[in-house]
Amino acid sequence: MNFLSAEELITWLANDQTISLSRYDKKFFQNILYIILDKNEITTNQLKLYERLLDKYKRQFYKHKINTIELQNLPWKKTKIVQSAPTFTEPRFELHDDKLYLYSPFNKKFIEQVHKHNIIKIEWKKEERRYEAPFYTIGFKLLLAITQSVFSTIHFDEQLEKVMLEAELDGDYFEPTVVEIDNHLYIAGTNQVLNEAIKHIKLEYTLPCFANLRQYGISFSPKVKDKMISMYSAEDYNFAVSDTIKFDVNNPEHFKRLKSINCDLVIVFGLLRNMMVPKFDIPVHVINNYFIADEDFNKIVADKQMVVCLTYNNALDQCKVAKYLQLVNSAIPNI
Repeated sequence: MNFLSAEELITWLANDQTISLSRYDKKFFQNILYIILDKNEITTNQLKLYERLLDKYKRQFYKHKINTIELQNLPWKKTKIVQSAPTFTEPRFELHDDKLYLYSPFNKKFIEQVHKHNIIKIEWKKEERRYEAPFYTIGFKLLLAITQSVFSTIHFDEQLEKVMLEAELDGDYFEPTVVEIDNHLYIAGTNQVLNEAIKHIKLEYTLPCFANLRQYGISFSPKVKDKMISMYSAEDYNFAVSDTIKFDVNNPEHFKRLKSINCDLVIVFGLLRNMMVPKFDIPVHVINNYFIADEDFNKIVADKQMVVCLTYNNALDQCKVAKYLQLVNSAIPNI
């Protein structure tokens, strides 16, 4: 077989089955061919790997009477050799909104470790030449540990460095906690399961958002709490993030606060029906019996996002009730 250029050789290796290449090596030649056709260039880092692979398969080449020294000396017809940027020789993490980007040079061991642990929903973006994954701190720590086990030098962008510093200064968040960095909200101490469950919630400084997050057991850093109180009030904030609330039946503000967190259903038990139902302009469902089967209760709240229950009832599915209202009546004097 006579090859006139390195481009011809790469095209052959990317498409022909004569040389039995490993899956990763085959993918490398296919990617290099795509880059050459698209940009007419190859980096010094890619060139080194290309030459190393030619040497790796020299026995197979020899069987087919192909001289690897001659292959390595093939000229590049149209392709320019450009110096590899540090981004492509050393891994770099970047954080953009809630997305984690990882620019990493090709490394078989790293790829195997990521797939082996399956710790994070990480996806290779061919066009951007980077990995992308949803950002959550526990997943990031595990991915970072794998990267550190393979590469000696790792870079971080300014935004991610601030997130890492915030976690360090606050003793690290072992419980899911909302933190603010550069006017952007993140959830520290989260995990893949929780991240999937709350992906529909837009992180912002609003009472409905905080009430929704609290349903999943998420706490709020002192800085975030202070900012919310300055934007609303301590009463509004506490109402949004509390699981059990003293609810004054004669205080109109308490009824307004239910609306402020986008409450879409109030559960009322039979004994309270006559006293409470007329007071609400939010949908109410009356349960006549104290006990109700989970299946029946789930049907009632199936399409609801913010369910509150008048008085505590441990017979209900706790995961479906956002808040319990402890009724008090300010019209009755204390004796």
